[in-house]
Amino acid sequence: MSENGHFQPGQLTPNDLEVLAGYGAKANWPSGFALYERGAPANGLFVVASGRIVLSNSGRNKRDFVSWVAFERETFGCEGLSPDASYATNAYAAVHSETLHLNFDGYRALLREQPVCAIALTSQMVTERAAILQRLHDFAAASVDARVLAALDRLSHDPSTKANGTLVVSPSDYRLICEMVGATRESISLALGRLVGAGVAERKGTSYVINRNQLALSPA
Repeated sequence: MSENGHFQPGQLTPNDLEVLAGYGAKANWPSGFALYERGAPANGLFVVASGRIVLSNSGRNKRDFVSWVAFERETFGCEGLSPDASYATNAYAAVHSETLHLNFDGYRALLREQPVCAIALTSQMVTERAAILQRLHDFAAASVDARVLAALDRLSHDPSTKANGTLVVSPSDYRLICEMVGATRESISLALGRLVGAGVAERKGTSYVINRNQLALSPA
């Protein structure tokens, strides 16, 4: 985490992903596919090879709350490294995605045989855990505008959407942002409108184009 609370890229590299592929099982998931549900038995951990995996829980009024969105070379389901573990969230593929699954035995083999990669993987998991704790703090204490900024910052780390230093928020992104922020669609629209007024975003038709550089400088 940076001083202003924005998530910083983790430790895994494309080369690390190649090494991890030798210890895990690859799987492809179509958009919308549920990888697992909360409470199901967990074993090992997942690494995203490509795509976007959303972790969520059912909240008040049966609304989903998104606790984390994992992108390429990020992890999820790490609770499976604990004995007799079960998953703490639901997980689904927001877009067509590919993952690596390292079961507990594969993780132990990685520690023995590839300690440098194992350290990078552990650093990645620790970085993400700190970011998730920051999200929970934001959800409990921050304003809607601050939570929107944090959600946009998280989405800006998706390698598949990076182009020309901007993040495009289309109407199809609204549901995910609402579930990340814990606010209504109307509240999200008002917050995005205020970002337009502050020069951080620009309205183009039904979408918003976010300036990544200005977003990084915005107070959380």
